Amino acid sequence: MPFLAVIKTILLDLPIPTEIVEALDPDVPLVAQGLDSADFPLFILALEERYRVAISDVDSLRLRTLHDVAAFLDAAAR
Repeated sequence: MPFLAVIKTILLDLPIPTEIVEALDPDVPLVAQGLDSADFPLFILALEERYRVAISDVDSLRLRTLHDVAAFLDAAAR
């Protein structure tokens, strides 16, 4: 399953309204689409658990869009 599809599945498991997750544009910053400062740390933790990667605070600040997240995970998988 491509990273974007899995990422959306992870987001659906968090307390984020389904309509927000389903409408996410991979090129638009997540905070501009309804993810708030309480959602983002939960999202980062879920990614770390799912992919068994460490995402530093510095790296998490660079993960603005779904494409940023997918690219980070792709690089971490190599």
